[in-house]
Amino acid sequence: PFSETIKMTLATERFHNIHDVQESGNIAITADFVNATSQERQFNYKARMADFDGNEVFTDVGNAQIIGETGVIKRVFKPKLSRLGFYKLILEATDTITGEEFRRFLTLGIIKSVQRSKPPEPSGRFGVTFFARDPEPAKTIAQTGITWTREDIYWINMEPTRGTYNWSMDTRIANATDAGLWILPVN
Repeated sequence: PFSETIKMTLATERFHNIHDVQESGNIAITADFVNATSQERQFNYKARMADFDGNEVFTDVGNAQIIGETGVIKRVFKPKLSRLGFYKLILEATDTITGEEFRRFLTLGIIKSVQRSKPPEPSGRFGVTFFARDPEPAKTIAQTGITWTREDIYWINMEPTRGTYNWSMDTRIANATDAGLWILPVN
């Protein structure tokens, strides 16, 4: 049985945990352990990462103590990943006093970026519906080989009141085209 008296979260700094192979030696996975009770917690943990084939590529073991309701412990795991593919980090912890077990996992991908000097010619109908509010997700989508994005453009948002225009759509369009994506505007 797994308990929720310790809340554990795992995250990386990249959108959807997708990393370029050129930066794969600098991946940092942050684990937050938060005490959800007012009691002191002591636990042992083991973090292990395996590749898509189940081969273990990273292991870290340790122990920690959380005191009080607001106690938070952070651990940063830095696996050295050099192969393209998908990986899964499993973090398991056991309370040394109560024997309660805790488990979380995080998946991440290592991809090879495609560098383009100009946007690709649209090929086929493969694309995504995506709102390119930030440039990083648009770049990640383009790196996977997707060439189209569908953007919902509503005039009511472009001109909320007569004569007053909202050009925030320009940023979304610029983010997508700068990343090499073609846009299919729909209303």
